[in-house]
Order: sequence, then structure tokens, then C-alpha cells
Amino acid sequence: MERSGTEIPLPSSIRSAPGAAAAAESCMGRHCAPGIGNTLRAMGATLWPIEGLLRFLRTPRWWLRPLAAMAVGWLVLLGLAILAGWWAWPVATVKGLWYALAVAKAVGVGFATLLLAWALLLPLLMSFAFEALVRLAQRADGAAPTMELGLHAGIGGSLRVLAGTLVPRLLWPLAGFALSLAVGPIGIVVSVIGLAHIAAIDALDLAMAVRGLSGSDRLVALRAHRGELWQGTLVAALLNFGLGAMVIAWILWLPGLAVGAARLVLGWSEVLAHSAPVPGMPPPMPGALPAGAVSAPPA
Repeated sequence: MERSGTEIPLPSSIRSAPGAAAAAESCMGRHCAPGIGNTLRAMGATLWPIEGLLRFLRTPRWWLRPLAAMAVGWLVLLGLAILAGWWAWPVATVKGLWYALAVAKAVGVGFATLLLAWALLLPLLMSFAFEALVRLAQRADGAAPTMELGLHAGIGGSLRVLAGTLVPRLLWPLAGFALSLAVGPIGIVVSVIGLAHIAAIDALDLAMAVRGLSGSDRLVALRAHRGELWQGTLVAALLNFGLGAMVIAWILWLPGLAVGAARLVLGWSEVLAHSAPVPGMPPPMPGALPAGAVSAPPA
């Protein structure tokens, strides 16, 4: 690519920062303000769900298995929520204000069931549907293959993370149910944020598991990067509202989170310190690594 004489070239660490590629390209051919690298990194740490969705949409060869699994998963979860709401729906003999309160209770039961099923079944769904997708996304970013966790270590690590994040997994359904009873629509908003928080946890957890981190190490990394987790949660909740308005586009939500998390964790120091390349495999190209990553010399 030819560069104009007034361009200030961006360092490779900025251009490869998670979520910053598109923004970095916008600086090509004109002056960039001082501190643009920190700004782009902050954008990547905040907007990783959107970046992941756009990247997933731009890569059709990644679509088939994740979208099919998501369609089945959403049908199961929504079916459970509808059944719970139908079971709690008021009988025809209830009238007036009591009927309205009973309807609010039924809606709350439905959302609480959806969140509870989501909290308990999502790790299994994410692993089944998106493990191969996350691996492909990380390889596309130049990450070297790593030693995979064995069956025992993989199951133990997943249970460790599930136990370590059990409090938010249980509190979100309770909060959504209570607020649905008290104020109706506010409970729906809280429920969507809860869905996004749990999904962000499991997306980041899966992305680190693919890199070979144990359950304990993944929990440490999640706590160390709670700011990026919560920023991504709020962005993912807004994205969920937007995609939910188009109904069918909702199945794109989780694959987008998985792809965004796959790139984000590659720049985390915990992942860089624990990712051991597979013996005999060549290291990745240095220019393809995320910001801060250093490829190991060949053995």
C-alpha cells in the first residue's frame, strides 16, 4: 500500500490491538491525534462484542455449525421460558388489578426460567457450538496452536469456573424475577443485562480454555479484567436489544461474542504467559499477533 507524504504510520502494536483494526485504518493518509494508540485499545476493550459480530458476518465459512447450534439452543431455552410462563399464567376467573399482577408474575417466572436455564446450560452450549469457531478465529489472528486440556482437566476447569461464577448466575435470575414482579419492564432490562453478563463470562472463559488455561487461571484472568468484562456486558446487552428487534438476527449474538472474546483474550498477559505452543509447530507471524504478544523462537 502506498502511503501519502503526510501520513503518520501507526505502530504494528496499535494496528493489531483488539477491536482497533478498522479504526486504525481510518487514520491512514492523514494525521492522527497524540494518544491515538491508547484510544484504539480502549475502544477494542469496550466494543469487542460488536467487533466480533462484524468479523463473524464477514467470514461466511464460519457460519454453518454455530448458527445451527444457536437456533436449536435458543428454541430450547425459549421453549422452557414459555412453558414456565404458561404454567404461571392466571386463570380466566382472575379479574382487574389481580389479573395484571398475576400476568406480571407469569412474565417474571418466564424470564427467571430463561435466565436460570441460560446460566446453567450456557457453558455446555458454548463449548459444543463455538469451540471450533474460537479456535479458527484465534488462528486467523496468527495465534499458534496450543496444548489442549485433557478430558479430565477440561471438565474440571469448566466446573471450577461454573462454581466460581455461580453467584452472578443465580443472582441475575432472582433480580430479573423480583423486578418483573415489582416494575414489569425494568425486570426485562435487568434480565437482558444478566443474559449478556453470563454470556460474556462464558465467551471469555471458552476463549481462554482453547488457549490451554486451567479453570483457576481463567477465574484469575476474569477478575483481573473485570473492567473489560463489564464494558463488554453493557455493549452486548445493547447489541442483544438491537438484534432481538430483528428476531432472526438474535442467533448471531452469541457467535459474535465468541469471536470477539477469541481475539480479546489473545492480548491478555495471563493468556500470553500460559499459552504453550504445540511442540513441532511453527510460531505465528509476529505481525499477526495481538498487541503485546511475542512469538516464541522456533525450537
